Amino acid sequence: MNMICSIALKDFKQHLRSSRFFLTLLLCLLFLPFTLLTGTDDYCARQTVCEQRQAMADSALNNTYVWSQVRPLVIKQTEPLSIFCQGVTSNMGTYNQILLNTYPLLPYAYSDKDCSIIGYKQTEVQGDTGNNENIFLNTFPCTDFTGMIGLVFSLLALIFSYDAFSHEKETGMLRMIFSHPVNRLTFLFGKIGGICLVLVPPVIICYTISAAYLIYAGIPLSEAVWSGIVLLSMLTLSFIFVCILIGILISLLASTSEQALTVSFLLWIGMVFILPPVSGYLAETIAPIPLYRNIEAKMKSLDDERYYELKEIREKFEKEEKVKTMMALFNNMGEDGFMDKWGLTMSFARAIRRTHAESELTRLVYSDRKWILQKGYLNKLKRQIRLRYWFSCFSPLQVFQETAQHICRTSPENYLSYMHEVRSYRQEVWNYFIDHQLFNSYSYFTTQHEEDFMTEQKMDEVSRKYETLSEEEKTSILQKIENRPKLDTRELPRFAQQPASIQEQVKNGVGTFLFFTVTSLIFIYITIKMAIRYDIR
Repeated sequence: MNMICSIALKDFKQHLRSSRFFLTLLLCLLFLPFTLLTGTDDYCARQTVCEQRQAMADSALNNTYVWSQVRPLVIKQTEPLSIFCQGVTSNMGTYNQILLNTYPLLPYAYSDKDCSIIGYKQTEVQGDTGNNENIFLNTFPCTDFTGMIGLVFSLLALIFSYDAFSHEKETGMLRMIFSHPVNRLTFLFGKIGGICLVLVPPVIICYTISAAYLIYAGIPLSEAVWSGIVLLSMLTLSFIFVCILIGILISLLASTSEQALTVSFLLWIGMVFILPPVSGYLAETIAPIPLYRNIEAKMKSLDDERYYELKEIREKFEKEEKVKTMMALFNNMGEDGFMDKWGLTMSFARAIRRTHAESELTRLVYSDRKWILQKGYLNKLKRQIRLRYWFSCFSPLQVFQETAQHICRTSPENYLSYMHEVRSYRQEVWNYFIDHQLFNSYSYFTTQHEEDFMTEQKMDEVSRKYETLSEEEKTSILQKIENRPKLDTRELPRFAQQPASIQEQVKNGVGTFLFFTVTSLIFIYITIKMAIRYDIR
């Protein structure tokens, strides 16, 4: 053990005097602070927007007049650990609206109607821009903090280890070292220890400074955030150790240092620039998905079918209630069955109430039918994601980045899990409507009480009188309508996003730590075998 420590310290001091160590410092000073500052600014901007949208959503819910207007807006909370790893966050929207007509598939981007249900513009969904059809594959994670950590330290690990044996062999040092009572395993572990002494402290310093900066910037750091930072640092150290072993194995296999450097550099290029797009391409080729515009076309056919069925329901009850006039003094209508009427006849109000009692349940039935189409599409997206993950196992860098996304809750799987929570909340909302018989109530579409509804004769009189009023009197009536009492929605279920937990983070990291452990043991075994048989001549 003493001999191993001596060799490790000797190599450590030698590395400190080399240009490679200054390259390490330069890369850390240039890239990592920049990505941390960028990630923090991006998080703060998204958090501000999230808070504004949440305030708007709460205000909209508290300022509703009728239950048909109640369509809760669900805002996805920003993950603090996205500062370190953005994952697919930049490709995803932040909100979903709970609707009768459809299930939420993925978060919307907060924009106009040029966005489809999955949050991307129609042209992009239709594949006309050259992007991946699966938006979860449109990522290049090397631009965030963990991406740069993986990029920089994988390169440094190979640079420090590629000539661990070949250089000593070329200079004749191996013959001299092994002429003393030093066996090959001692020399091997000493070399590994020396490289670790050079690379481990910068990693720890990077994460320590990052945590200190987040405290300085006023970012709320919960226990889950702290555990996430610790897990990320441990994950980084495990990944670097695997890269060191790969570099040493290349040094044992290569004839010269120049050959080892070439192989190491090509291997690094393959891990960073070739395998990620190739794994995505293979996943899309093996498990293709249909264009989402085709799914939307089928959903549009169901919407058309629903329209005619709702029309038949409406006409049936209007006939049964013998509605003579369908006029209202105040009328406001919108999408997803929104209807706010005031100044109705008794027969018309009864017809609308009976219509909603049946039509809104019909909307739910059609949304279930549409969800079958959406779910099939979503399952194919999931299959591509799983395939891409398994292909990524060929690259330690991709495994590192995938796991970092899971720890930071910015992976595709985290978004899919979040959307499952949103759909469960949707079911909870409509169960509340059904249990309280809101679809079958007058309050679903009007603020008037039943005793205030007019007869046909009274409606004609009020209409003629309204035409004779001055503009000031008409404005006064409209102001009274606007000052109607609002709904009390305090008992309506509210969405509560599942917070990050330490158990979830540990669970997400265990598999990768086990993968890196097994990989390290395999590489250590192969390296030991190669070192024992290494020709020092």
